[in-house]
Amino acid sequence: MDNVEFMNYLMTSGQCPAGALSQCFILDALGKMSKHVVDGADECRESMQGSFINPEAWIATAAWIKGEMDKKHETAKQKEDNE
Repeated sequence: MDNVEFMNYLMTSGQCPAGALSQCFILDALGKMSKHVVDGADECRESMQGSFINPEAWIATAAWIKGEMDKKHETAKQKEDNE
């Protein structure tokens, strides 16, 4: 099972003891982790020094994910406000 298939499994399998709460948990964790990396970029650079993952790429990925999640939340809020 590749990563995309695994994430799909976690989000849709119905095996979570709390049902669809797994989707909320995953999205909340993703949002918190991306914010943590972006807000602590200097700490991230220091802790990843010498890692096989480039810290700038890691930070850029976190910033992109955070930005996409922020846009999704803003769109949902605007839609809600218009109803």
